[in-house]
Amino acid sequence: MEVRSYLRRLRRWQTLAAAVVTALLALVGTVVGAVITSSSHDDDSAGPRAGTPPMGRESTPPLSLGITSVTERAVGPGAREYEFVGRVAGLPEHWSVYVIVENPAPELPRPVGSGPAPGPTVHSSGGRWLVSPSATVDKAGRWEVRWRVERLPLKVTWRAAVFDNGCDREKACSATPASPPSLVDEGPAAGGVRATATFR
Repeated sequence: MEVRSYLRRLRRWQTLAAAVVTALLALVGTVVGAVITSSSHDDDSAGPRAGTPPMGRESTPPLSLGITSVTERAVGPGAREYEFVGRVAGLPEHWSVYVIVENPAPELPRPVGSGPAPGPTVHSSGGRWLVSPSATVDKAGRWEVRWRVERLPLKVTWRAAVFDNGCDREKACSATPASPPSLVDEGPAAGGVRATATFR
């Protein structure tokens, strides 16, 4: 009889203990769930997590410029024809690529030209820098310039420059803009220069 009474009391305590443990676990689960939910809402308000690409935006490739090759050939006494080839990425529609080189005698005008068979034409200003005609750029980002220059030293540092000529869709822009005066005067330090690349 005493054993049965003891077992009944033990079962009541076990049932009560199990109920208390279950209630505590439910309470802890509710609190933890609320904290996680609150934390995730805070993260959402701060914007997308690092490493998550923004949705619905087009990515613009960064502007990059390089000179792939420079070839030259003599075309007359003291005159040389140069062909420059390079790559450009992220070039806006109305920006241009030029090749520039320091003018060894800025007080003198330099004959320059372009085209399939470039003929020398007098540069309008001596300037500190000689500036090529605007490069032709294809859809793949390959650019090319042919340029004839007279009386240039054999060893020079060629620079390609991306130039923002200030044109946009609202303004009329020339398909092949003339050499910008600021490039002739200031070279790579000119205000419209957005990228440069060097070839020695």
